[in-house]
Amino acid sequence: MAGLAQGILHSGLLSSPNDMLKVVGDATGAMATDTGLDQDAILQIAESLRGVTAGSVQFVTAPNVPWPPNANDVEFEQPQADELFSTIQHDTVLPKATKKTKKKPTAPPVVEAAPSQVKVDVLNGSGGQGVAAQAGNDLAGRGFDVVGTGDASTYGYTSSRIEYAAASDLPAVNTLKAQLSNVQVTFDPALTPGTVTLIIGSSFSALNAQPSSAPPESPSSQPSVSGLSRAEGGITADTNICRDQAAFTGPGH
Repeated sequence: MAGLAQGILHSGLLSSPNDMLKVVGDATGAMATDTGLDQDAILQIAESLRGVTAGSVQFVTAPNVPWPPNANDVEFEQPQADELFSTIQHDTVLPKATKKTKKKPTAPPVVEAAPSQVKVDVLNGSGGQGVAAQAGNDLAGRGFDVVGTGDASTYGYTSSRIEYAAASDLPAVNTLKAQLSNVQVTFDPALTPGTVTLIIGSSFSALNAQPSSAPPESPSSQPSVSGLSRAEGGITADTNICRDQAAFTGPGH
């Protein structure tokens, strides 16, 4: 497409009404267009491009994902594609594109339960006064179902520990684990499934801080339509396609 744009600009087609009329006539006979986009409208668009430079012509790939019925085909990725098309249509601020990288093997996703679904028994494993009650109150304040507090069988715990009895308790374990630092997870089939045990160690000081919502990005920091190809990972028409190998990179290259 960059080579085609360069050829059109170098040929002087846009400055020759007769040549332009012939090309538009041939093109409209070979394609289907929207209602109202007739030969005269296309000719007006072509004439409006007089004086355009190759560097101001930009090419991007519309955001896309594999089509579920057939992974060899693609469909528009939403809402990113609609946002891009709307931006071009209304000449407004362009949403920032996310960098596409090659997929690497990843670990299975961590499945968590809602705090209200986590039944937890909090035990004092450090000997500190009131640590189990305090941790239990803090967890209850975050929506956890604290079924009891008390002392562990020993006060020799340095790291805190989460003990569980069945694989079905792992979502609850993951949710609880996210609230603490320096915590170990131990499987104990002697426990009752459905309730996890949290033993507070001497290294415990407080629950992890809850994440706060980040403020929305200022529109002024987003790229404008004039930076379309740079923001979306595309190229401009003045790219040297014979030397610049980056001109051939992109999704599905």
